[in-house]
Amino acid sequence: MRATHETVLGGAVQWQLPGCLGESGFRDWSTLARVSSSDAVTDARIKVRVRAGSRKDELIGVSDGVMLARVSALPVDGRANRALRRLIARRVGVSLSRVTIVSGERARDKLIRVDGVDQVALNDALTQQ
Repeated sequence: MRATHETVLGGAVQWQLPGCLGESGFRDWSTLARVSSSDAVTDARIKVRVRAGSRKDELIGVSDGVMLARVSALPVDGRANRALRRLIARRVGVSLSRVTIVSGERARDKLIRVDGVDQVALNDALTQQ
């Protein structure tokens, strides 16, 4: 996207950005703040306790505010972490790249962040059976 400019009366320069134009056809800086705030990226976080080396990958439920999960992968070279991320991504319906481990990469208890999903939607998707 290439911006163009035009000098208007009084020597002021206004920038024109395709796709985001004000009434005059030029960028109105007051609308820039509104556009930026409405395009805010949402993310949700959830605490997870993982048991690696189980028979199958599954989300068991919530106990004391912590999601309990089982993954079949062993905790070697991050395999259990990848399996957990894949399990959550499939359940929520997002790509694997949107699921990240914020803390607890080498522990059973982890804090997981899912980008592009609000907290209510994440909780609903993970608690449905």
